Amino acid sequence: MKYLKVTFISLFSLAFGIVLLSAVSFWVMRTFYLTPDKLADLVKQEVNERTNLQFDCQSIELSYWDTWPAVSISIKKGDIRLPAVAMGDSVQYALSGTFDKVTGTLQLTRLLKSKEININNIQVYQPDIHYVNGARLLPILKKEKSNAGKKVRLQINRIKIHEGSFSYQTKKGVCWDMERIQAQMTGELDAQ
Repeated sequence: MKYLKVTFISLFSLAFGIVLLSAVSFWVMRTFYLTPDKLADLVKQEVNERTNLQFDCQSIELSYWDTWPAVSISIKKGDIRLPAVAMGDSVQYALSGTFDKVTGTLQLTRLLKSKEININNIQVYQPDIHYVNGARLLPILKKEKSNAGKKVRLQINRIKIHEGSFSYQTKKGVCWDMERIQAQMTGELDAQ
């Protein structure tokens, strides 16, 4: 009985230590290194440098306890625009949109081990998307010089849209508006 008690206390102490160490590590990372302002600036800079999108948001926050052991990310009050190839007087952006909030979970172990950004269960709340037909779109990703050692693979397996609206304008000026859209995409939504 004494050995069972010692074993139980040891296992409980080990589990508690792992949870406490991971919580303290996340708190230090979130408080000193990846504050919402620093994280928002970093993500905005990376998106604007690597893509043709013009991206802005109010804040980006990390959370740990909601999706333990994964880390969840929350982007609030975002604005995304994709310029047209040839900007005219009436069409400056071929695709533009805003959203209230986007959430998802990140698998940090996959990023560290296999250089793979795995974002699970992306939820987009109240997006408002406008597309102008006839305006040629720039490609979303900018062409980069290939660095064989620095490739990071992005893997997304699910995107769910809540309470969205979509506006589509034809070449002749006819506008289609769709409100309260609920949509879900699942599968291997990869990018390299």
